[in-house]
Amino acid sequence: MKKEKITICLIAAVLFITAGQGFGWTQFNNGGTQDVNYQLNDDVWVDYYQASFMQTIVNLLKGGNIPSPYTLQGFNNSRINISGGTINYLQIYNSSQVTMSGGTVNGMQTNDSSRITISGGTIGGRFLLGISANSSAILIIHGSNFAIDGRPVSPGKIISIISIFGGGCENEPHRRLTGTLANGDIINSQVKIGYDAKIFLVRD
Repeated sequence: MKKEKITICLIAAVLFITAGQGFGWTQFNNGGTQDVNYQLNDDVWVDYYQASFMQTIVNLLKGGNIPSPYTLQGFNNSRINISGGTINYLQIYNSSQVTMSGGTVNGMQTNDSSRITISGGTIGGRFLLGISANSSAILIIHGSNFAIDGRPVSPGKIISIISIFGGGCENEPHRRLTGTLANGDIINSQVKIGYDAKIFLVRD
């Protein structure tokens, strides 16, 4: 955990230096609600550390787009709702929460007791970056007909998937999760689970 936090700080420092060289990022950190139905050609940070626990809400709507190589990052109990649009890569930390009911996310990672709940949309897109969960994070996926690497998951209302080796995501093998999401969209994504993170498959 400590090593991961140091890594995050180093990444933040590099981004800060990069921003000073003519690049930048967009920050939403006022504790209000921001509807994004337009393209943002920046990294987007929600409630970054200097705006801790403002619980800013960002709604990604139809027409919203954070293209490659940019990322949408949520920190410190922020809230992100995705019902449309496209995100190149989503990362959340520090008890943040994401609800996804539509749209496309090419890749996503949840860390530090954060939570992502998915009932619809497309994950992976043409880049097939997939899903990773790390450091006490929880990913909840509502749907049916779930299978891991082509094998149907065991019967039951809620199925828990955990790390294979118990280390970080970088040491975990890729597993392929397939199934039908609650709204009828198809999920066909690579998944990696690190440390004590969990993916819950909920049959609706």
